[in-house]
Formats: sequence, structure tokens, C-alpha cells
Amino acid sequence: MNQWDDPEAAVVANKDLYEILGIPKDASDSQIKRAYHKLAMVHHPDKRANNPEGSDDTFKQIGYAYKVLSDSEKRKIYDMGGAQALEEEEGLANINMDHLLLNILMWESGQKICFLCFLFLIVMECIVLPLLAALQVA
Repeated sequence: MNQWDDPEAAVVANKDLYEILGIPKDASDSQIKRAYHKLAMVHHPDKRANNPEGSDDTFKQIGYAYKVLSDSEKRKIYDMGGAQALEEEEGLANINMDHLLLNILMWESGQKICFLCFLFLIVMECIVLPLLAALQVA
């Protein structure tokens, strides 16, 4: 798991999300929501004074399970490939331009120069050379 992944996913790495909520795999959206609310009320940190077995990890697991199973796309990915497929999908979805630019800014100057040269070559090959070839043909 890398730094861009959902930090809650690490908590639930080896547990079945359906078991966490105590529902069958063919549960409806309303069953998922009902199970989540029931468990969240029991394990919520503010409601847990009389429940010593509850913990923050349990509450996070319940929240993550609900987050995944209540979203039809994430649930489909989880059902087909399990937690690993979901983790890979979320990891790819969480990479954005801000993270990439921040990483580039943190590179050493030599790495930045190499990257800019590579970018220049790609621009030349993809834009400038086809334009020059089109001008010569015409």
C-alpha cells in the first residue's frame, strides 16, 4: 500500500466487508445501510462509554465497509476481486496532477533537467515533427 491509498483500507486488509457489517453477500442497499447504522451507534466513540469492547479500529472498519458496499461501483469491484482489486482501483484513482507536480518539485535539479529534456523530446515527436512533415508534403 502506498501513500496515496485510502488510509482506512489498511485497517480492513484481511477482513471480509460483509462479515464486518454482518450481512449476506446479496444484501440490498437498505440492508447495508441499516446494518451500518446499527453497528455505528454501538461502536461510535461518543456512544461507547458502556461498551468496553468497542474500539476506534472497529468503528473505522465499519465505516470503510459501508463506504465500499454502499457504492455500487466499488461493491462490484470488491465482489469480483476482493480487497486487493479494490485497493488497486482506489490507488490508481487517487493519483492526481497535484501529487505528480509536488513530486516533480521535490526532485533534485539533475532529475528535473532529465525530465524536461524527455518532455521536450515527446513534444517534438508528437507535435512539431508531424507539423513539419505536413508542411513539406503540401
